[in-house]
Amino acid sequence: MEVKIISDYLKPNMPLPQYLPYARFLLNTDLSHTAKLLYTLLLDRATLSQKNNWVDEQGRIYVIYRFPIWRRIWVAAFPA
Repeated sequence: MEVKIISDYLKPNMPLPQYLPYARFLLNTDLSHTAKLLYTLLLDRATLSQKNNWVDEQGRIYVIYRFPIWRRIWVAAFPA
């Protein structure tokens, strides 16, 4: 999807860009931006796990995240 310039107004039938679910309670925490981003990414993946009914023996949702993706996030957050 092509993102238009910021001066375009949101209209009723206009498609929204992809977004991540950012929990409101994170706004009032003393967590770092990196921790908030990681929580948001895990929440997004947990939502996918819920939709796919990925649960363990105790009925808890589990998240599958490939290591290369986490490595990119980690390196960006904590450069050497």
